[in-house]
Amino acid sequence: MIFDIEILIRFFLALLWGGLVGAEREYHGKVAGFRTTIMISFGACFFTIMSIAIGGSGNPDRIASN
Repeated sequence: MIFDIEILIRFFLALLWGGLVGAEREYHGKVAGFRTTIMISFGACFFTIMSIAIGGSGNPDRIASN
């Protein structure tokens, strides 16, 4: 199985931005902190990538809309 570098970059950026937002929330003592925000951003990125891959080029938002 060949991994596309673009997918890995998207996952890395999701983890990076989720980590930054999570660290800020953790610093201010919010309920959803570092780990929670990273898991949410990674899951959203995975769901979006799968929606694009399965939905095809004609209708990539079909899975997300249902």
